[in-house]
Amino acid sequence: MNPFVNRLRTVSIFPVKTLYVTVDTTTTVVTYGICPKIWKALPCEGFILLNIANTVPTTATDAYLVNIDTCLTLS
Repeated sequence: MNPFVNRLRTVSIFPVKTLYVTVDTTTTVVTYGICPKIWKALPCEGFILLNIANTVPTTATDAYLVNIDTCLTLS
């Protein structure tokens, strides 16, 4: 049997919900924050289903890069 198929059978999908969103217009980056405790509890390998629970402000455009913050650094 294909080893790739066996590997997929052992992988789980973990849902992760965002806590906040920030927009930096100088570096054109949208940052979504997730809970650091949830981040640390995730396994080293696997898939996450990122549940974006925050609305992006209208100052951001489709060209902005997306960043995921796992340190909860709110200003």
